[in-house]
Amino acid sequence: MSIRLQSFLFMACALLAAGAQAQYINIRVSVKFILSSSGLRPTGLWTNMDHWRAAIDVANAGNERHGRGFRYAYPTFDSNVSGYGQYYNLEKGEELPFEYSIRTNASQTHWRADALNVYIVNNNLGTAAKPSCAGWASNPQDPLADYSPYNALRGRIVVFCVNMEAGPFGIMAHEFGHHQSLIHTWGDDRVDDTPVDADPALCEQDGVPDWCSCKFSQSRSAGLAQGWSAELFYLMTNNIMSYHCDNDLDFELTEGQLDRWADMTRMYLASECTGVTYFVQRGSAASSPDGYSRNYFPGGGPFFTVSNGVAAANGLGGDILILRPANYNERMTISKGVTLRVTRAGSASIGRP
Repeated sequence: MSIRLQSFLFMACALLAAGAQAQYINIRVSVKFILSSSGLRPTGLWTNMDHWRAAIDVANAGNERHGRGFRYAYPTFDSNVSGYGQYYNLEKGEELPFEYSIRTNASQTHWRADALNVYIVNNNLGTAAKPSCAGWASNPQDPLADYSPYNALRGRIVVFCVNMEAGPFGIMAHEFGHHQSLIHTWGDDRVDDTPVDADPALCEQDGVPDWCSCKFSQSRSAGLAQGWSAELFYLMTNNIMSYHCDNDLDFELTEGQLDRWADMTRMYLASECTGVTYFVQRGSAASSPDGYSRNYFPGGGPFFTVSNGVAAANGLGGDILILRPANYNERMTISKGVTLRVTRAGSASIGRP
Protein backbone atom coordinates (compact mmCIF):
# COMPACT_ATOMS: atom_id res chain seq x y z
CA MET A 1 0.00 0.00 0.00
CA SER A 2 1.36 3.42 -0.90
CA ILE A 3 0.33 6.71 0.68
CA ARG A 4 1.34 10.04 -0.81
CA LEU A 5 1.32 13.18 1.30
CA GLN A 6 1.32 16.64 -0.26
CA SER A 7 2.33 19.71 1.69
CA PHE A 8 -0.33 20.76 4.20
CA LEU A 9 -2.19 17.47 3.83
CA PHE A 10 -2.52 15.45 6.99
CA MET A 11 -4.60 12.78 8.71
CA ALA A 12 -3.27 10.16 6.29
CA CYS A 13 -3.00 7.84 9.24
CA ALA A 14 -6.77 7.94 9.61
CA LEU A 15 -6.75 5.23 6.96
CA LEU A 16 -4.42 3.09 9.02
CA ALA A 17 -4.78 3.82 12.68
CA ALA A 18 -7.06 1.90 14.96
CA GLY A 19 -9.25 4.33 16.83
CA ALA A 20 -9.40 8.12 16.78
CA GLN A 21 -6.42 10.42 16.76
CA ALA A 22 -5.82 14.16 16.98
CA GLN A 23 -4.74 16.03 13.87
CA TYR A 24 -3.66 19.00 15.98
CA ILE A 25 -1.50 19.63 19.01
CA ASN A 26 -3.43 21.90 21.34
CA ILE A 27 -1.55 24.29 23.61
CA ARG A 28 -3.44 25.04 26.82
CA VAL A 29 -3.56 28.71 27.89
CA SER A 30 -4.09 29.87 31.48
CA VAL A 31 -4.70 33.57 32.22
CA LYS A 32 -4.25 35.19 35.64
CA PHE A 33 -4.76 38.77 36.84
CA ILE A 34 -2.37 40.60 39.17
CA LEU A 35 -4.31 42.60 41.77
CA SER A 36 -3.16 45.98 43.06
CA SER A 37 -2.14 46.44 46.70
CA SER A 38 -5.70 47.61 47.40
CA GLY A 39 -7.19 44.55 45.67
CA LEU A 40 -8.12 46.16 42.36
CA ARG A 41 -8.11 43.99 39.25
CA PRO A 42 -6.74 45.47 36.00
CA THR A 43 -9.56 46.57 33.73
CA GLY A 44 -9.38 46.60 29.96
CA LEU A 45 -9.21 44.61 26.75
CA TRP A 46 -7.38 41.50 27.95
CA THR A 47 -9.92 40.81 30.68
CA ASN A 48 -12.51 40.27 27.96
CA MET A 49 -12.93 36.69 26.75
CA ASP A 50 -14.25 37.83 23.36
CA HIS A 51 -11.02 39.79 22.83
CA TRP A 52 -9.00 36.72 23.75
CA ARG A 53 -10.98 34.52 21.39
CA ALA A 54 -10.46 36.95 18.51
CA ALA A 55 -6.71 37.02 19.15
CA ILE A 56 -6.53 33.22 19.46
CA ASP A 57 -8.45 32.88 16.18
CA VAL A 58 -5.95 35.12 14.38
CA ALA A 59 -2.98 33.18 15.77
CA ASN A 60 -4.53 29.84 14.89
CA ALA A 61 -5.40 30.96 11.36
CA GLY A 62 -1.72 31.74 10.90
CA ASN A 63 -0.69 28.45 12.47
CA GLU A 64 -3.03 26.59 10.13
CA ARG A 65 -1.48 28.25 7.09
CA HIS A 66 1.91 27.06 8.29
CA GLY A 67 0.69 23.51 8.49
CA ARG A 68 2.62 22.12 11.47
CA GLY A 69 -0.43 21.22 13.52
CA PHE A 70 -0.11 23.51 16.54
CA ARG A 71 -3.01 25.58 17.79
CA TYR A 72 -3.83 27.48 20.97
CA ALA A 73 -6.86 26.52 23.01
CA TYR A 74 -9.19 29.26 24.16
CA PRO A 75 -7.89 30.39 27.56
CA THR A 76 -9.18 29.66 31.01
CA PHE A 77 -9.30 32.57 33.44
CA ASP A 78 -7.59 30.98 36.43
CA SER A 79 -8.28 33.49 39.18
CA ASN A 80 -6.80 36.67 40.58
CA VAL A 81 -3.37 36.88 42.20
CA SER A 82 -3.25 38.82 45.45
CA GLY A 83 -0.14 39.77 47.40
CA TYR A 84 1.67 40.96 44.25
CA GLY A 85 0.58 44.59 44.30
CA GLN A 86 4.16 45.78 43.78
CA TYR A 87 3.95 44.26 40.29
CA TYR A 88 0.52 45.62 39.40
CA ASN A 89 2.49 48.20 37.41
CA LEU A 90 5.41 46.04 36.30
CA GLU A 91 8.43 48.22 35.58
CA LYS A 92 11.32 47.52 33.25
CA GLY A 93 13.97 45.54 35.10
CA GLU A 94 11.45 43.69 37.27
CA GLU A 95 10.71 40.96 34.74
CA LEU A 96 13.02 38.25 36.03
CA PRO A 97 12.40 38.79 39.75
CA PHE A 98 8.69 38.76 38.95
CA GLU A 99 8.92 35.48 37.07
CA TYR A 100 11.08 33.88 39.75
CA SER A 101 8.56 34.84 42.41
CA ILE A 102 5.65 33.62 40.28
CA ARG A 103 7.27 30.25 39.66
CA THR A 104 8.43 29.67 43.22
CA ASN A 105 5.02 30.55 44.70
CA ALA A 106 2.94 28.52 42.29
CA SER A 107 0.04 27.90 44.66
CA GLN A 108 -0.45 31.60 45.42
CA THR A 109 0.09 32.71 41.83
CA HIS A 110 -1.92 29.87 40.20
CA TRP A 111 1.04 29.02 37.98
CA ARG A 112 0.34 25.79 36.09
CA ALA A 113 2.88 23.31 34.79
CA ASP A 114 0.38 22.06 32.19
CA ALA A 115 -0.42 25.35 30.43
CA LEU A 116 1.03 28.48 28.87
CA ASN A 117 0.80 30.96 31.77
CA VAL A 118 -0.22 34.56 31.00
CA TYR A 119 -0.25 37.23 33.72
CA ILE A 120 -2.22 40.43 33.12
CA VAL A 121 -0.91 43.60 34.78
CA ASN A 122 -2.04 47.21 34.68
CA ASN A 123 1.15 48.56 33.06
CA ASN A 124 4.19 46.71 31.76
CA LEU A 125 7.86 47.54 30.98
CA GLY A 126 7.76 51.27 31.65
CA THR A 127 8.80 53.28 34.69
CA ALA A 128 6.86 54.85 37.54
CA ALA A 129 7.29 58.24 35.90
CA LYS A 130 6.53 56.98 32.40
CA PRO A 131 4.31 53.86 32.42
CA SER A 132 4.18 51.67 29.33
CA CYS A 133 1.64 49.21 27.99
CA ALA A 134 3.40 46.35 26.25
CA GLY A 135 3.75 42.60 26.11
CA TRP A 136 6.68 40.57 27.35
CA ALA A 137 7.48 36.86 27.18
CA SER A 138 10.45 34.90 28.44
CA ASN A 139 12.19 32.37 26.20
CA PRO A 140 12.47 28.85 27.63
CA GLN A 141 15.75 28.11 25.88
CA ASP A 142 17.63 30.85 27.69
CA PRO A 143 18.45 30.49 31.39
CA LEU A 144 17.87 33.61 33.42
CA ALA A 145 21.59 33.93 33.97
CA ASP A 146 21.65 37.64 34.75
CA TYR A 147 20.16 37.13 38.17
CA SER A 148 21.53 34.73 40.76
CA PRO A 149 20.00 32.46 42.04
CA TYR A 150 17.58 32.56 39.09
CA ASN A 151 20.06 31.10 36.61
CA ALA A 152 18.65 27.58 37.00
CA LEU A 153 15.20 28.76 35.94
CA ARG A 154 14.00 28.51 32.35
CA GLY A 155 11.66 31.22 31.09
CA ARG A 156 8.06 30.10 31.09
CA ILE A 157 5.65 33.03 31.44
CA VAL A 158 4.00 35.70 29.29
CA VAL A 159 2.96 39.12 30.64
CA PHE A 160 0.42 41.44 29.00
CA CYS A 161 -0.53 44.98 29.88
CA VAL A 162 -4.30 44.92 30.24
CA ASN A 163 -4.92 47.45 27.44
CA MET A 164 -2.08 46.40 25.17
CA GLU A 165 -2.66 46.81 21.43
CA ALA A 166 -6.24 47.91 21.04
CA GLY A 167 -6.33 47.22 17.30
CA PRO A 168 -4.88 44.22 15.44
CA PHE A 169 -4.21 41.00 17.32
CA GLY A 170 -0.77 40.03 16.01
CA ILE A 171 0.79 41.12 19.32
CA MET A 172 -0.48 37.95 21.01
CA ALA A 173 0.93 35.68 18.31
CA HIS A 174 4.25 37.57 18.60
CA GLU A 175 4.54 37.15 22.37
CA PHE A 176 3.40 33.54 22.24
CA GLY A 177 6.05 33.01 19.56
CA HIS A 178 8.68 34.12 22.08
CA HIS A 179 7.24 31.62 24.54
CA GLN A 180 7.79 28.91 21.91
CA SER A 181 11.47 30.04 21.74
CA LEU A 182 11.28 32.28 18.67
CA ILE A 183 13.53 35.35 18.69
CA HIS A 184 13.29 38.78 17.04
CA THR A 185 14.48 38.75 13.46
CA TRP A 186 16.76 41.81 13.64
CA GLY A 187 19.50 39.87 15.45
CA ASP A 188 20.74 36.30 15.67
CA ASP A 189 17.50 34.37 16.01
CA ARG A 190 19.31 30.99 15.82
CA VAL A 191 17.48 30.12 12.61
CA ASP A 192 19.40 29.52 9.39
CA ASP A 193 16.85 30.76 6.86
CA THR A 194 16.17 34.17 8.43
CA PRO A 195 18.92 36.69 7.58
CA VAL A 196 19.41 39.58 9.98
CA ASP A 197 16.64 42.07 9.31
CA ALA A 198 18.42 45.42 9.31
CA ASP A 199 15.78 47.30 11.26
CA PRO A 200 17.28 50.58 12.48
CA ALA A 201 17.25 51.15 16.22
CA LEU A 202 16.15 54.71 15.49
CA CYS A 203 12.69 53.51 14.56
CA GLU A 204 12.16 51.80 17.90
CA GLN A 205 12.80 54.94 19.91
CA ASP A 206 10.17 57.12 21.53
CA GLY A 207 9.23 60.24 19.66
CA VAL A 208 9.84 58.95 16.13
CA PRO A 209 6.77 59.76 14.01
CA ASP A 210 5.13 56.71 12.46
CA TRP A 211 7.98 54.44 13.57
CA CYS A 212 6.36 51.42 11.97
CA SER A 213 6.51 52.91 8.47
CA CYS A 214 10.03 54.09 9.20
CA LYS A 215 11.14 50.57 10.06
CA PHE A 216 9.44 49.12 7.01
CA SER A 217 10.91 51.58 4.51
CA GLN A 218 14.43 51.33 5.86
CA SER A 219 14.24 47.53 6.12
CA ARG A 220 13.04 47.40 2.52
CA SER A 221 16.07 49.36 1.38
CA ALA A 222 18.40 47.26 3.51
CA GLY A 223 16.84 43.99 2.37
CA LEU A 224 16.98 44.84 -1.30
CA ALA A 225 20.57 46.01 -0.89
CA GLN A 226 21.43 42.62 0.60
CA GLY A 227 19.98 40.87 -2.42
CA TRP A 228 16.85 39.47 -0.78
CA SER A 229 14.49 37.77 -3.20
CA ALA A 230 10.90 38.96 -3.41
CA GLU A 231 9.84 35.82 -1.53
CA LEU A 232 12.36 36.39 1.25
CA PHE A 233 11.41 40.05 1.51
CA TYR A 234 7.78 39.01 1.94
CA LEU A 235 8.68 36.42 4.60
CA MET A 236 10.80 38.86 6.56
CA THR A 237 8.56 41.93 6.45
CA ASN A 238 5.47 39.88 7.27
CA ASN A 239 7.29 37.84 9.88
CA ILE A 240 5.41 37.71 13.16
CA MET A 241 8.70 37.93 15.06
CA SER A 242 9.52 41.31 13.53
CA TYR A 243 7.99 44.66 14.45
CA HIS A 244 6.72 45.35 10.94
CA CYS A 245 3.21 46.68 10.47
CA ASP A 246 2.08 44.20 7.85
CA ASN A 247 2.26 41.11 10.06
CA ASP A 248 -0.86 41.44 12.19
CA LEU A 249 -3.41 39.32 10.33
CA ASP A 250 -1.48 37.56 7.57
CA PHE A 251 1.77 36.83 9.38
CA GLU A 252 4.54 34.53 8.20
CA LEU A 253 7.19 32.24 9.66
CA THR A 254 10.04 30.55 7.80
CA GLU A 255 10.61 26.80 7.72
CA GLY A 256 13.49 27.23 10.15
CA GLN A 257 11.32 29.15 12.59
CA LEU A 258 8.64 26.47 12.34
CA ASP A 259 11.24 23.77 13.02
CA ARG A 260 12.56 25.69 16.02
CA TRP A 261 9.03 26.17 17.35
CA ALA A 262 8.38 22.42 17.23
CA ASP A 263 11.78 21.42 18.64
CA MET A 264 11.81 23.87 21.52
CA THR A 265 8.20 23.14 22.41
CA ARG A 266 8.98 19.45 22.66
CA MET A 267 12.19 20.12 24.58
CA TYR A 268 10.87 22.58 27.17
CA LEU A 269 7.09 22.94 26.92
CA ALA A 270 5.72 19.47 26.20
CA SER A 271 3.70 19.49 29.42
CA GLU A 272 1.65 22.42 28.10
CA CYS A 273 0.57 20.54 24.99
CA THR A 274 -1.62 17.59 24.08
CA GLY A 275 1.17 16.05 22.01
CA VAL A 276 4.68 16.49 20.64
CA THR A 277 6.26 16.65 17.19
CA TYR A 278 8.94 14.35 15.80
CA PHE A 279 10.85 14.93 12.56
CA VAL A 280 11.60 12.24 9.96
CA GLN A 281 14.15 12.71 7.19
CA ARG A 282 15.16 9.86 4.93
CA GLY A 283 18.90 9.47 4.66
CA SER A 284 19.58 11.66 7.67
CA ALA A 285 23.25 11.74 8.55
CA ALA A 286 22.60 11.70 12.27
CA SER A 287 24.25 8.74 13.97
CA SER A 288 21.75 8.49 16.79
CA PRO A 289 18.57 10.32 15.79
CA ASP A 290 16.19 11.54 18.46
CA GLY A 291 13.45 13.06 16.32
CA TYR A 292 14.51 16.71 16.59
CA SER A 293 14.82 18.70 13.38
CA ARG A 294 18.52 19.27 13.94
CA ASN A 295 21.35 18.28 16.27
CA TYR A 296 20.30 20.06 19.42
CA PHE A 297 22.08 17.31 21.34
CA PRO A 298 25.27 15.44 20.30
CA GLY A 299 24.35 12.67 17.89
CA GLY A 300 20.77 13.85 17.56
CA GLY A 301 18.64 14.76 14.58
CA PRO A 302 15.62 13.53 12.62
CA PHE A 303 14.57 9.88 12.64
CA PHE A 304 15.69 7.89 9.59
CA THR A 305 12.35 6.23 8.90
CA VAL A 306 8.66 6.73 9.40
CA SER A 307 8.70 3.50 11.40
CA ASN A 308 11.16 5.06 13.86
CA GLY A 309 8.87 8.03 14.31
CA VAL A 310 5.78 5.90 14.78
CA ALA A 311 7.62 3.82 17.38
CA ALA A 312 8.47 6.98 19.34
CA ALA A 313 4.95 8.40 19.17
CA ASN A 314 2.63 8.12 22.12
CA GLY A 315 0.47 5.01 21.82
CA LEU A 316 -2.52 6.95 23.15
CA GLY A 317 -2.41 9.36 20.20
CA GLY A 318 -1.90 13.09 19.82
CA ASP A 319 1.65 13.21 18.41
CA ILE A 320 2.61 14.49 14.96
CA LEU A 321 5.31 13.24 12.59
CA ILE A 322 6.76 15.92 10.28
CA LEU A 323 8.17 14.24 7.18
CA ARG A 324 10.78 15.89 4.99
CA PRO A 325 9.91 15.50 1.31
CA ALA A 326 11.05 12.05 0.08
CA ASN A 327 9.82 8.60 -0.87
CA TYR A 328 9.87 6.50 2.28
CA ASN A 329 9.94 3.04 0.74
CA GLU A 330 8.58 1.28 3.80
CA ARG A 331 5.89 -1.33 4.16
CA MET A 332 4.23 -0.79 7.49
CA THR A 333 1.07 -0.90 9.53
CA ILE A 334 0.33 2.04 11.81
CA SER A 335 -1.79 0.93 14.74
CA LYS A 336 -1.73 4.04 16.90
CA GLY A 337 -3.20 7.52 16.56
CA VAL A 338 -0.31 9.45 15.06
CA THR A 339 -0.78 12.28 12.54
CA LEU A 340 1.46 12.61 9.48
CA ARG A 341 2.34 16.00 8.02
CA VAL A 342 4.83 17.24 5.43
CA THR A 343 6.83 20.46 5.38
CA ARG A 344 5.65 23.20 3.04
CA ALA A 345 8.10 22.60 0.20
CA GLY A 346 7.45 19.29 -1.56
CA SER A 347 5.63 16.05 -0.86
CA ALA A 348 6.32 12.69 0.71
CA SER A 349 5.17 9.16 -0.04
CA ILE A 350 5.14 6.03 2.09
CA GLY A 351 5.39 2.67 0.41
CA ARG A 352 6.35 2.00 -3.17
CA PRO A 353 6.49 5.11 -5.34
